[in-house]
Amino acid sequence: MSKEFQISGIEPDRFGKVSVISEQWAAWATMRIAELCAIRTRNKTTIESMQPKWISAETEPPVTTVTYLTLDAYNHVCAAHLQADELWTDDYGDKAIQVTHYMPLPSPPEEKTA
Repeated sequence: MSKEFQISGIEPDRFGKVSVISEQWAAWATMRIAELCAIRTRNKTTIESMQPKWISAETEPPVTTVTYLTLDAYNHVCAAHLQADELWTDDYGDKAIQVTHYMPLPSPPEEKTA
């Protein structure tokens, strides 16, 4: 073994080659990994926060009479709206529904006209 390897404490592999990652490179790589992990966690949190949540119709009734995505007592999902008399009806307005939870519908897609 050569004197420079003995001083540095680095030994060559069985082929006589030495792979050295500098301390600066190792520090940078460690910081970059931590940064990427933080970005991944932040993005996951952002995506989770963007997920629509079911709202209890009993504890938080809606304040407007627009159409909502609803869940009834039998776990059926349908579009429905709350009438002025606080009766939930299907989207056609002809069938009363026992709604347990609701969530706002997303905005319709924006159509591009030519």
